[in-house]
Amino acid sequence: MNIYDTKIVACIACQKAIGEIEFDSTMINPLCGYCSSIEDKLHTSKNHQENFRIKIGQVV
Repeated sequence: MNIYDTKIVACIACQKAIGEIEFDSTMINPLCGYCSSIEDKLHTSKNHQENFRIKIGQVV
C-alpha cells in the first residue's frame, strides 16, 4: 500500500496506466486518450451511416 491511499487507473482497452484515484472511489470504463479518440471516431462514423440510411429511406 502506498502512502497516499490511491490506486492506479488503467485503460480497459489497452491496459495503459492513466493516473491515480483515491482508493475508495471507482471509475466505470476508463479509457486513455488514444482509445477514447478511436471510440469517438467509430461513434461518429456510425452516426453518419445511420443518418445516411434515414435520408435514403425518406427519398424512397
